[in-house]
Amino acid sequence: MNISRHLADLDDIQSDCDYYASLLEKSLTNIQKSPANLGTLAGDARSYAGYLSVQNPNSIELYRALRIAAYSLTEVCRLANVPEGSYEIFVGEREPVMLPSGVTSYSSGISWLKGFYLAIACRETHLNDSLAQIPVAILKQSSTRSDEYLYLQIEALQSFWKGQADTPQRVIEAMKATDPEQVKVGTIDAALNLAVPEIDLLFRLLENDATAFNEALVKALECHKKHWGKKSLKNDPHGFLALGPLGLAVIAYGRGISIEVESDYIPKYIIQGDFLK
Repeated sequence: MNISRHLADLDDIQSDCDYYASLLEKSLTNIQKSPANLGTLAGDARSYAGYLSVQNPNSIELYRALRIAAYSLTEVCRLANVPEGSYEIFVGEREPVMLPSGVTSYSSGISWLKGFYLAIACRETHLNDSLAQIPVAILKQSSTRSDEYLYLQIEALQSFWKGQADTPQRVIEAMKATDPEQVKVGTIDAALNLAVPEIDLLFRLLENDATAFNEALVKALECHKKHWGKKSLKNDPHGFLALGPLGLAVIAYGRGISIEVESDYIPKYIIQGDFLK
């Protein structure tokens, strides 16, 4: 089965790629000025990756952009979880820089979630190890707040990553919290079309059932397309890739589950780890 990307205005894709390639280099240069610039860097890297996934989804440059985003989001969350001081920060390339610790608007639950999926996709498992140790209470200190279901989803992923026995119960708790009546911060649309399918995919991973996982993956990608295909969102490059389904599909692939779904949202180049060859 193939699930195509939603329709977007991509007539100037080369110009878009060139613009974000240049912006990414500037952001890499500016990270030493403030921890918040790590969040800006991650956003620019994700935008660049989004356009690259349209222009050339089999390029090493796509992997590079995703990797920079993974490191940046991990580091901005890590800086919120260490004692006061300055710390060496590495964003996947160039020389490390020293940045002060502290909570920022970017050390949020959504940054943790995207960073976790990106780290899986890039096979940077030490980043996942680092993220798995960050308490949700730290993420809640960020001025960028999320609904409770997202924090429960994070705790479920942390439990899953550590191989803990309470993972199934945590997954169920996260799913229950997506009840529209409990959604107070974000949109119900995002809860139902992004969070619910991701949580369901995690549950299917626990079952280790290839058929059920692929069925859930199809649903997740269709829901992603429904959410990001809206007029107000269709041209946002952050929607050109489905990071949650991509990351969880990478785990499934690594476990020997055949991914029967092809989609622009989850490049086969990344799922199969062709960038490692």
